[in-house]
Amino acid sequence: MNPELQRLLWLEFTPSRLASVLLALGAILGLGWLMDGQTIGPRTASFALAAFAIFTVAWGANQVGQSLLEEMRARTWDQQRMSALSPWTMTWGKLAGASALAWSAGLIALLCYALGHRDGTDLRWMLLLLIGGGVLIQGMALFGALLLLQRGPAGRSSMALRLVGGLVVAWAGLAFVRRDAGLVDWFGTPYPLLPFAAVVICLLAAWIVYGSHRLMCEELQVRTQPFALLAFCVFGTGLVAGFLIDADTAPTARLWLVAASGLVVALAVAYFSAFALRGDPLLPRRLAFDARRGDWTRIGAALPLWLVALGYAGLCALVARVAVASVAVPLPFDFILRVPAGALPVFLYAARDMVVLFAIGCTVRAGRTELVALIYLALAYWLLPAILTLGGAGALGRLLAPMPWIRPDAAALILLGHLGLAVAWARHAYLQRVRPLTAATGSRS
Repeated sequence: MNPELQRLLWLEFTPSRLASVLLALGAILGLGWLMDGQTIGPRTASFALAAFAIFTVAWGANQVGQSLLEEMRARTWDQQRMSALSPWTMTWGKLAGASALAWSAGLIALLCYALGHRDGTDLRWMLLLLIGGGVLIQGMALFGALLLLQRGPAGRSSMALRLVGGLVVAWAGLAFVRRDAGLVDWFGTPYPLLPFAAVVICLLAAWIVYGSHRLMCEELQVRTQPFALLAFCVFGTGLVAGFLIDADTAPTARLWLVAASGLVVALAVAYFSAFALRGDPLLPRRLAFDARRGDWTRIGAALPLWLVALGYAGLCALVARVAVASVAVPLPFDFILRVPAGALPVFLYAARDMVVLFAIGCTVRAGRTELVALIYLALAYWLLPAILTLGGAGALGRLLAPMPWIRPDAAALILLGHLGLAVAWARHAYLQRVRPLTAATGSRS
């Protein structure tokens, strides 16, 4: 058996904890049974869903996240990292072991729900949706805990907040699949809403578990390549584009909408990666050293994920710029569908921001990078343009924050200048960061 799974099972299935969970679960299900006239009926099924949300979704996610954070607080995580367990063994061991008791209670609740199911929905798809949603939220908890490990010691967050968050997500998911609209259009083909939602949720659960595995690889110093991130961007592009494309969409417009979806997904991944993942101010030095040795495997493993996502976004921006030349922008389309009209400026905005964030990481002490970056974003996108516009210097404000939708080509030229300045600043900040290291190396030689 997986040693990590076995260890967590011993910790979870203590007599007192098992008795408490069974007593609480029995009280919830018993109340529904009494309200149904001492039989298993619709009210019992509703209470069973509530029990599944409480125990498996909310409490299970809390247990998964705490299984990792408690080790960090107890300073035992370094011993775990030095063990012979593989990243995948560690990932699924923590995910399954920490939530084993929660899933035991949840499966009993799902059995009662199946026996009292009367609402007309397909029971098989509903169970798949519930199980996939539970895995998704627990995987998100593990993913978030691994991100916190990269940020150093974490304070104790409120368990009540995590419970409420899990319940809100569960309620929103059930409300979505139980709404009146029974069909969803995806690439112009109508699909029943419940099976479609169940499949999408299960796919997202698989992605978040695999993402946790990749973060675990990084924690255990196992080298990986960024192909998984590219695959996720392609998956997200197809998922989003399917809601925008119908059966009557022209081929060129389809290409345009797919590129727009890819641009939005890739930029979201790039910004998340830049803010959430651990940065390396000395990355150019390492990449240059590996390039001189011709070690492209190490270069691929060392590439920051925001740079990979930004490269995918640049490809989508170029495709959208070529496709938009032959497509008239429909007036009813909202912001997200008008992205291709200014695809290149939007990409250049993101490229400028990524370079500035790298420069901030070189100059600001670790732990304060995100705060300084948020201040920069607020100044660049909102405060300074608003001050200049209200002060009568609207032209200067437009030069600072050009509008991609009005004159895309002019905005692209202006943003190229911004990008050049950002690169110059990042180079200066990087040289200031490595100068003490270079001087120390020279003194030793």
